[in-house]
Amino acid sequence: MKTCDLPRGGTGNDVEGILCNGSKDSGWHVFDRSGYNDFEQNDTDTYEITVPADFGHPTQFEMKKYGFDDWCFTHVYFKGDGQWANLDLPRLSDPQPDYWITRNK
Repeated sequence: MKTCDLPRGGTGNDVEGILCNGSKDSGWHVFDRSGYNDFEQNDTDTYEITVPADFGHPTQFEMKKYGFDDWCFTHVYFKGDGQWANLDLPRLSDPQPDYWITRNK
């Protein structure tokens, strides 16, 4: 996951994600590395999500965060079966799309 290189683009809040493929999902996963400040401005962070053996290729990825600190990211890449993939996200701006997850809970 790549955090935007924008002022106040990073977050100190907890971020969670879930991979889905039809009726199957990975369950919610908290993206947090112990002793590391995750999702700082312009950082690229790598996390692992375990899925069942018969999961197949993901068709959807959802994220949510808790707290009042917004977070901006530019892209999320996935690696499975030794290959990288990018689930298409709607383009919000050119040339570099920025996506914001704003205050919740």
